[in-house]
Amino acid sequence: MILSAAMMLDWLGERHGLRQCVEAAALLERAVDQAFASGKIVTPEFGGKDGTAAVTRAVIEALGAK
Repeated sequence: MILSAAMMLDWLGERHGLRQCVEAAALLERAVDQAFASGKIVTPEFGGKDGTAAVTRAVIEALGAK
């Protein structure tokens, strides 16, 4: 869902010339990448037990580090 929001922001930014939306989309994508790359979260589809709440916390934490 977070990446869907990033895609929507990117589309809106490109469609309407809103640089801030494109930048926000990139920030979200990087935060998701960072959250998973850290190894702190592993979702069930990858053999872990972390659910949406844990993923959300990790992404928020990654956003705060920016």
